[in-house]
Amino acid sequence: MEHPFTQKGKAVLFDLDRTLFDHQHSLETAIEAIQNKLPQFSVFTKDRLIEAYDSSLQQAYNLYVGREISYQEKDTEKFRLLYAELGLPEPNQDQTQEFKSVYRAAYRASRRATPGSIETLAGLKRAGWRLAIVTNGQTADQIDKAEAIGVANFIEVIITSEDMNMAKPNARIFDATLDALNAGACWSFVVGDDLKADIQGAINQGILSPIWYNPMAEAKKIEFSQREVTVIRDMRELLPMLCMNPLIAQLHSFRLS
Repeated sequence: MEHPFTQKGKAVLFDLDRTLFDHQHSLETAIEAIQNKLPQFSVFTKDRLIEAYDSSLQQAYNLYVGREISYQEKDTEKFRLLYAELGLPEPNQDQTQEFKSVYRAAYRASRRATPGSIETLAGLKRAGWRLAIVTNGQTADQIDKAEAIGVANFIEVIITSEDMNMAKPNARIFDATLDALNAGACWSFVVGDDLKADIQGAINQGILSPIWYNPMAEAKKIEFSQREVTVIRDMRELLPMLCMNPLIAQLHSFRLS
């Protein structure tokens, strides 16, 4: 970790999916389209389909991130898991393609930022924070998503697991992002929804202040990996936390310009 009295700047490193990007909203919209257009799924409740799809998506994604399957195999595995979870026969290629077409069209059309994200990024930018996205995913997909939801204009750097050939929580992804911003770990924050990937990754790198974004959380602090971690339920909580907190302002006043 660098000495606190350095010329490096201050930064906020954001996760994308489920943090700046409202995946849940697009997921619900896409599942409704599936129920309306594919009769075999109308017998399931919306909540049941959402639960099964999201679980299958996460399992397949974890296998991809862990390099157990390729990116091209990820979709095949996701649908195999989904149909098995719902007690349906394993889908053939036509069924898989039909599901993907309906789901993808609805999902992409409903993409949006999480509540408060746009104004928060704008406020942080005005206050002099350097902003980046650090995400596990394919570079082209994640850049397209950031542009579609309106956050790309505020972001200086987008670093993906595809770029780095490794995934969060590997500390080298966070190292590379801080280097690209000429920012110091002791001046910087990581904001993400995934305790293992985002919060543990920040701790691995030595960033002092990871922030867990969880709209369903009840507590404002949690203990994780022997560290007290701040919790926010709404992205708008970041502005007063980072721009109006006297302690943070005092720390940053020591940074040499």
